[in-house]
Amino acid sequence: MILDIPGSKLKIRFFERVETVDDQYDIFDCGAVHSNGDIDSLVVGGSFATVKNLAGDADKKAAKRDAKKAAKKAKKEAKAEAAAVQADVEADANLSALKTEVVEPMVTAPEDLVAA
Repeated sequence: MILDIPGSKLKIRFFERVETVDDQYDIFDCGAVHSNGDIDSLVVGGSFATVKNLAGDADKKAAKRDAKKAAKKAKKEAKAEAAAVQADVEADANLSALKTEVVEPMVTAPEDLVAA
């Protein structure tokens, strides 16, 4: 992370990763960058195995939690979809029942409407 200091041409570097050819160690640079490009810095290096393990464990827990949330959401959506399909099936069944119901026509006219 590099921060500009307002009103100054100086920039502050915090834990900037330094590229190395050996990936066993991680090296970080903290310091100041002057306007002419010169750098005053301290370098911290190490394998940071404990920190990497803790970070890896935290990432695994987060991934597991996210997967559980996604599964719960998918299950909820599947239930909603199943309910919608069931409602459609029931509506179709009700419509079919209405279509097959036969209404018998009146065969005889009411007596008061028959001409005498």
